[in-house]
Amino acid sequence: SDLTGFSIVGVRINNLKHEFSTIPGLREDILEIILNLKEIVLKSGYSFQEFNKKISIQGFLHQKGPLILTAGMFQFPKNTIQILNPNQYIGTLIDTSEIFIEIDILIIDGLFMPIKRVNYKIKLIHDTKGKIRESLLFEIWTNGSITPKRSLQESLKLLLTLFYPL
Repeated sequence: SDLTGFSIVGVRINNLKHEFSTIPGLREDILEIILNLKEIVLKSGYSFQEFNKKISIQGFLHQKGPLILTAGMFQFPKNTIQILNPNQYIGTLIDTSEIFIEIDILIIDGLFMPIKRVNYKIKLIHDTKGKIRESLLFEIWTNGSITPKRSLQESLKLLLTLFYPL
């Protein structure tokens, strides 16, 4: 839960006051749009140490219908954020209505962790001298914003800093 990742933490849609509003010409309600935005997987080319955890990155989407809105339509400052699932469905404008969505992105951990699942196996290996050795095999699934190898490296760094003072 200490591995960090990027996540959408705030959204503004057409200057609406609350999430129970509707937008004429938009097929989905605002709650559905917000749930669809949570499914976007984000990645940066920078290491997390280069980012200040308090920095917020804004992304913008401004479109006029009729149109299917996808995550790949968001615009971000150059060289900051990459969307790994640009075909993620956001919503549908069914007439000539306009929509403006602004999202705030932060580096956070916990619920937005990039690791989906981890398995491990311990294999016993018999060598030629009759000794039994153990081998540890990891299976790591991620959301694509970090490689399994990188996630293992970051986890090991965290463990070393935790246990080194002991």
